[in-house]
Amino acid sequence: NIDASLGMALFRTVDGGVHWEKVADIASAQGSPGSTPCFAQPTATFTSPTTGWLTGGGCTTAEFDVTHDGGATWAPQALPMNSLGLELETPVFTSGQDGSMLAFSGGGGGSVLVYLTVDAGQTWTAHTAPGEDPHAADFIDAYTGWLLSTDTMNAGFPAGLYVTHDGGESWTTLQPLDNGPPTQESFVLNGSVLDFVTPTLGWTDTRTGTADTILETTDGGLAWSPVSVQVSPADA
Repeated sequence: NIDASLGMALFRTVDGGVHWEKVADIASAQGSPGSTPCFAQPTATFTSPTTGWLTGGGCTTAEFDVTHDGGATWAPQALPMNSLGLELETPVFTSGQDGSMLAFSGGGGGSVLVYLTVDAGQTWTAHTAPGEDPHAADFIDAYTGWLLSTDTMNAGFPAGLYVTHDGGESWTTLQPLDNGPPTQESFVLNGSVLDFVTPTLGWTDTRTGTADTILETTDGGLAWSPVSVQVSPADA
């Protein structure tokens, strides 16, 4: 971990990365009394040239700040159920109004939360989700989303796959959690990526025991099959 008490800086480019300018120096969230340092490493996510959020975690409360002036100034934004040790992933917007954000209690053994917004990030609603250590979450709109989540921090072990059709109010198990180690004979969902483009079509990655494999579903996550990947040469 990087000692975030050293501070961070935000840079902006308006020419595709040819030139960069410093927008702001960012002070990281403070730790709880007696805890030094605080390992809150914020990540900036923007939905427009002016509006964006800083998300981090590991402190007394998760860092969640918003800017409306392109990052020059930041202000804390209220977030329900923001509790001790909560870590936030970056928010992902599926439209100008609808967005989701995954959160979990650091260190395992805690809660998994999915935050949703339907008003362009002005307010967020928290919903509890299955598991303790999430691998990935993916929403295609304000209501339909999938979650890969497990109950062990050991790398490479399977996760359960869950789906919601009501914005996280309830979750249905698509692939139950199996705590056995992955085998070479079968495909287990133990990757860190979920990418759905319709309610039925989506992809994930998985470790088969010998290599990483891309899996595809055409029925919303009930069944998965390997995808043959062909990489074209650089001069093709």
